[in-house]
Amino acid sequence: MEINIQMLNTVWDADPVAQSANSTRARRLAVIDFVDRNLADRDLDVARIAQEMGYAKRTLHKLFADDAETLGRMIWHRRLDRCRQDLLDPAQAHRSITDIAHYWGFNDSQHFSRSFKGRFGETPRAFRSSRLFH
Repeated sequence: MEINIQMLNTVWDADPVAQSANSTRARRLAVIDFVDRNLADRDLDVARIAQEMGYAKRTLHKLFADDAETLGRMIWHRRLDRCRQDLLDPAQAHRSITDIAHYWGFNDSQHFSRSFKGRFGETPRAFRSSRLFH
């Protein structure tokens, strides 16, 4: 049985299609890791990621072409998720909602509030007050 598994792994590793899939997966994970490490940077966008990682913007778009959301939308959603986490965190209760939004790269408080409500169904203020203090 072990010999068969070794043979399958050898065939898998020698298959250019499988290697391409592994390479694509590894590059996607590297991009996602870069995004997560730099999420608070207001200048983080597809162009910046491409520049920092040595990819063409088109290459990045192709890496995420099979996803339901674009790379830009993924950044946006991750920022909203981080804001949501901070709004739930009792240790962050002293920070204003605007401060949290600005920290995670949102420049316009009203736009942040509309985006937050669109994603989570209520305003950041209502979300925070209904969960943090109860």
